[in-house]
Amino acid sequence: WTSPAVFSTPVQTNYTIDCDAGEILDLNYCYTSNDTTAWLFTSSTTFPIKIAFNSGNLEACCDEITIYDGFDNTGTILFNNADADIHDLTGLEFQSTTTSMYIEVDTDGSVSCESSTNYNPWDFTVSCATCVTQTVDFSINGICSPYYEFYVDANISDMGDATSIDLVDNFGTTQTVTTTGVVSFGPYAANEEIIITAVNSNDASCSVESDLLTFICPPPPNECSIVYAGEDSSLCADDDASTTLTATYHILGQDTSAYEITSVNNCEFPSFLGGTPTSVETDDEWSDVIDIGFDFCFFGGTYNQLLIGSNGVVSFDLSNANGYNGWSYDPGDTLPNSSNTSLSDANIFGVAHDIDPSVGGEINFMILGSAPQRQFVVNYTAVPLFSGACNELTSTSQIILYESSNVIDVNIIDKPICPTWNDGLAVVGIQNMDDTIAYTPTDRNMGAWEASEESWRFSPSVGTPNYLFEWYDGSNLVGTEQTINVSPEATTTYTAAITYDLCTGGTATVTDSVIVEVAQNPVPVAVEDQIALCDGEEQAVLEVYVDDAQQVPENIVYSWSYNDLLYVSEVSEADGGNILNLGAGEFDLLTGDYIVTAYNTVTDCASDTVISITRGTYPELEDDNSFYKCSDGEVDLYVNITNDPNMDNTYVYDWSINGVLVSEGDTTGTFTHGEVHGYDSVLVVVTDINSNCSSETTITVNPFMNENCVDIPQGISPNGDGLNDCLVLDHLEAQEDIIKAEVYNRYGTKVFELNDYIDQWCGQDASDGNINSNGLLPVGTYFYVIQYASDREPTISWIYLNY
Repeated sequence: WTSPAVFSTPVQTNYTIDCDAGEILDLNYCYTSNDTTAWLFTSSTTFPIKIAFNSGNLEACCDEITIYDGFDNTGTILFNNADADIHDLTGLEFQSTTTSMYIEVDTDGSVSCESSTNYNPWDFTVSCATCVTQTVDFSINGICSPYYEFYVDANISDMGDATSIDLVDNFGTTQTVTTTGVVSFGPYAANEEIIITAVNSNDASCSVESDLLTFICPPPPNECSIVYAGEDSSLCADDDASTTLTATYHILGQDTSAYEITSVNNCEFPSFLGGTPTSVETDDEWSDVIDIGFDFCFFGGTYNQLLIGSNGVVSFDLSNANGYNGWSYDPGDTLPNSSNTSLSDANIFGVAHDIDPSVGGEINFMILGSAPQRQFVVNYTAVPLFSGACNELTSTSQIILYESSNVIDVNIIDKPICPTWNDGLAVVGIQNMDDTIAYTPTDRNMGAWEASEESWRFSPSVGTPNYLFEWYDGSNLVGTEQTINVSPEATTTYTAAITYDLCTGGTATVTDSVIVEVAQNPVPVAVEDQIALCDGEEQAVLEVYVDDAQQVPENIVYSWSYNDLLYVSEVSEADGGNILNLGAGEFDLLTGDYIVTAYNTVTDCASDTVISITRGTYPELEDDNSFYKCSDGEVDLYVNITNDPNMDNTYVYDWSINGVLVSEGDTTGTFTHGEVHGYDSVLVVVTDINSNCSSETTITVNPFMNENCVDIPQGISPNGDGLNDCLVLDHLEAQEDIIKAEVYNRYGTKVFELNDYIDQWCGQDASDGNINSNGLLPVGTYFYVIQYASDREPTISWIYLNY
């Protein structure tokens, strides 16, 4: 074996890419120690430069490659491997916004591609972009309580050379724009991870992708929170209903000299992603000093700053900032421990074991919520265990410090064992600053163990709890017990509030709210609530609807029953649930009450409506109706209903002549047959509006015997008002020649007769021969015959009697 030859030929570093010829430059470079090579790539046209890495890597701690947008190192930095914490270049692509791209190498004097087989040459291609990339910036707008959601705004400030741009998120939601401006995506659930890509619609090579976007919120209030008002609930209006509200809260001692350990595996975790990266990026290191964001009491001391160690620990001793965080444990190194600095330098162990963030994973922190119930969260996410034999094993855990309650949670998502390094030892617990007192969960002091989905809570347990608990409706105090009963008339927000005396002095009030929604009942409104069946009708359609101003129709299902027998059960309107067909198939047509129930599947509210089916009554009409009138006159037609002589029901009359409707919806029961109608017969349809049953008959209209009908009276009204009270015949010529007057009803029965008649008949019933009878004839048309002493023909005419 001989060593590689050393070439003295200088590396070409200045290239002009021939865009018109479609040139693709393929370079392969193996960097050296103390390498300061720089490349400049320039487009021959106005198109940007594009670089794609096919393979290659470099040393993480000490060697750097920086890519600039422009012709030198004063341009915008597109990539730096140290800043991005990316040391494998395979698959990376970059595109300038100008016509040049500048690459700068800066390595130390230790290992390199040239001197070590651990680092591969960089194989990359340089070409001209075929389009001018658009400029898109992304921002987040979100809110935690009460919505726990956020939006992403994509601000397109430059279209590049695109005529349109397709924007798509990682859920497949797409929006297309043709001009600059802001495009909003969402809402997304808090802590959701979003990536939005903006692509030139005509050339996909011009694409801009956002970083991973998220909006971090603490978990919504739950039974593990300091105070929890319970789940939202609902009541149905008009039910006079009430509901019970029960809050849970932590009754904590405020003397932090002792702690109680409980398992809290039902708690919801804060997000592990999206936090602020720590300065801990290498192995076995303490972070910079980090502000907690609030005062935190721990073993009698009060702290507002801490350190995060790379090996799963937190310390309130700030003197170790940026110093060495130990990893070495022996099986006998249990907590408390003042002899092994890997343990004595730390205060919170969650989980303490030898892990290596320089290989991968992430250590971050975040401050969630608002005073006085903030949370300081430390995340160790997928951090590899130390040693080459165990780098494939990763650990994920979380430490939470709670404001006001001074509680500490340790959440273990996944903690494997590396048996070949450090004896696989690990510990969970807390230890005071003097390293003399410690608390650890059972079987979680120093030892070789593995765990997943395991959570421990360390709560101050000494001292008499001193707190005040209250329920509020707005500003109105409605109770001081943990459980209360409420009966709101409208949707109401109730607040559970607990006020603690703090270990730092003063008090803090922590609250949570619960909404009791008062929902409207979905009242089924019948198109017809009374259905009367007429003869021959053997089918009926029952139909209801709900007021869509108060209900969402898609949320309503319907049930139908008859005589306690369920016909239809919870069928939506879309599937025909609001209609019941009787007599046409599955269900017989039976008279009686049908009950329909509308049920809202979202609010659980329901109400009933009754639809009644009866057999209807037909109006029985008098047959052979005939009326008389003058050829140039008019007559009021009517029909008698023989099975309702007192007219107790209400009827509607439709009048037709020769098939043409001349009067519709008449409720008076009369129709004036005028000169224009000649002597045409009239068809009348009479409908009982209660039963909707109808009957019809034809009324004939005939001329009088004296067709000229000169000045013949047509009506009297014997009501004592002095007007038209009696039949006066002074219009007849030769009145003195009248020897007899006879009056007949329409059936031909004589109701009045008098010799030498002048004006004696005033509507009295003289059918028994008593012309002075006090009995009055019924309203209607009557006929009279006037006979003369001479040989002239008798005068025959009609008169309408009314009162």
